[in-house]
Parts: sequence; structure tokens; C-alpha cells
Amino acid sequence: MAIDLKKLNDEDLIKLYPRLINELKNRKIIRTNNIVWGLFSIAHEYYDKGDHDSALNQFKRSLAISEEIGDKPLIARNCNRIGAVLFDKGIYDKAEKFIEKSLSLHRELGEEEHASLTTAHLYLCYKYLGKEYDKNELNNYIKKFGIKNIHYRDNLILYKLLDNESCLKAAYNQIQDKLNVMEDELREKNLNYPIPKQIIEEYNKVMN
Repeated sequence: MAIDLKKLNDEDLIKLYPRLINELKNRKIIRTNNIVWGLFSIAHEYYDKGDHDSALNQFKRSLAISEEIGDKPLIARNCNRIGAVLFDKGIYDKAEKFIEKSLSLHRELGEEEHASLTTAHLYLCYKYLGKEYDKNELNNYIKKFGIKNIHYRDNLILYKLLDNESCLKAAYNQIQDKLNVMEDELREKNLNYPIPKQIIEEYNKVMN
């Protein structure tokens, strides 16, 4: 039921004021979250296509707004993706810092699966920086969540870290399942995206 503010006296308006302010704040947060997720989605589209500069720009915009509103899950995800872009650009030390921040937030939030995935991303930085990493932790992650339930992008990372051909096979099969339900034009476009292309080329090299 709508409230006619003009009919309320000063005392009633004062009582109502905190509720109105909270409602406005909530609506602003919802709208802002929608904007952030929109930027994040656009950034990921650029990332999937291999347009790293555009992806990095959009992820940074998304991160800035996430930090402004204090949305820790969004901050964690944006830091992870910024780290991934920087890694692909060969800037491993900066990638490491963003991914470490992402991992810290995922652990703080109790997001166990995200924390495990982010650990794998961090260990890939370690590998390219010449640092040691815990392979047992990665194998335990695979056992716990199941290789078929891990995204093909993350299975590729696990393959690189563990030389586990099962991860590569899983990634390849996931790509094929995705491509099989696409129209021809979209399938060709996705085949030229960096990660699917890398998985297919590596699979053909290793398995044939």
C-alpha cells in the first residue's frame, strides 16, 4: 500500500525516514550490483575472445565499483580475472598479487570451491615464476569435486600443473560437448577462441 507523504505529520515523517533511507540504499546497491555484473560479463566476453586489453579495462572498472560498495564476492572474482588476464599477458608477478587477494577473500567468505580453483590459478603463477607448489593439494581438489565438474578452463590449468592427461581429456570432452550444441557459425567462432583452441591443439598433440 502506497504512503502519501504529504498527509504525514513531522513526527511520522521522522519515524519513517530511516526506513526510506535504507530502502534507497538497498535499491542503489541492487542497481550497482547489476552494473558490476554487467561489466564483469562484458569483460569475460573480451577475455574469452582473447582481447586482453579490453578485458582488463572492463575488469578494472568492475573491481573499482565492487570495492566502492564493499561487495567482497565480486571483488574476489574481479581480482581473479584480472590476475588471469595479466598472466596471459606474461605479467606473472602482478598476476600473482591479484590472485593472492582473490584467494584470501574466497577463504574469508568460506567459498571453498572458488578458493580451490583460485589456488590452482595461483600455483600456475608460481610455476612460471619458478616457485614450488603443492601438487597433493591439487590432486585432493580433483578427488573432492570430481574432474567432470571442473570447468574446462580450470582443467587445462590443472593439466599444466600436474601433467595429468585425465584433466586434458576432460577439458577436451567438455569443449566438444559445448561445440556440439552450437550452430555452425557460432561453433567456428568458438573454435578460434584462445582457450578452446589451446585445449584442442594440446589434446591432438598429446593423444595422437
